[in-house]
Amino acid sequence: MARTTSLFGLLLFSILSAFAVRGLLTLSDMDGQTLVNLGIMSLNLEYTVNVGINFGMAGEATNTRQLQLAGLALVVCFAIIVWGVRSDARWSSIIAGLFAGGGLANALERILYGGVFDYLNVSFIFYNNPFSFNIADIYIFVGLVLFVFKPSEKN
Repeated sequence: MARTTSLFGLLLFSILSAFAVRGLLTLSDMDGQTLVNLGIMSLNLEYTVNVGINFGMAGEATNTRQLQLAGLALVVCFAIIVWGVRSDARWSSIIAGLFAGGGLANALERILYGGVFDYLNVSFIFYNNPFSFNIADIYIFVGLVLFVFKPSEKN
């Protein structure tokens, strides 16, 4: 029961925090600002609306395409949540909460706004990265990394 509670707590946190950051940034005029500059790389705010999947692939800006992509994301997130609830693995609720929470946040943005609002950009002095991402993408990535590299469980 505690595992299921933590899974849904993380789901809720992931979704709400992604929407809170989105809301704060859309109200502010910070587009193009550098957040962190480390000399060879920088973290910048670059506002874009991604109507495709990863890096804008399959980026048709039609409402039908957005609903198809959101529907696919909802099916995948549902499967991840079911796995997280049924799994006995110690890390399953954290992995499922982050992975599905980020996916649900992006799917809801597609449904509500017709695309995903991306705003974080990492560029280097030798490469000006044209792609942005958002906090929900970070949750998805961390969930995936934890799933692939989760610590082995010893009995």
